[in-house]
Amino acid sequence: MNFMILSPGRRCELIKYFKCALNERGRSLVTLDMDKYAPALYFSDKWHVVAKDFANLENYVDIIVDVCKKEQVSFLMTLIDPELELLSRYLQPFVPLLQDIR
Repeated sequence: MNFMILSPGRRCELIKYFKCALNERGRSLVTLDMDKYAPALYFSDKWHVVAKDFANLENYVDIIVDVCKKEQVSFLMTLIDPELELLSRYLQPFVPLLQDIR
């Protein structure tokens, strides 16, 4: 069970803290951002840069779900408020991932 943070932006210290805490427990931190220049992106164990098509946000959610499956992510959070609403609107694709938590 790994942890993923969406849109880390410039929050390098926060990402370092999460990574350290997770690594101590044998877990990994994955980050995902649409900006390859987001510095905090590169302080995680694994990172992904993805396009965010604002005209087709469902596709963005599908990409997040695919990355979660690939990286065995069971915990997900975002660091920007508008993405909270997006994730809550498209909660259903994440449900199978949550059912794998043991």
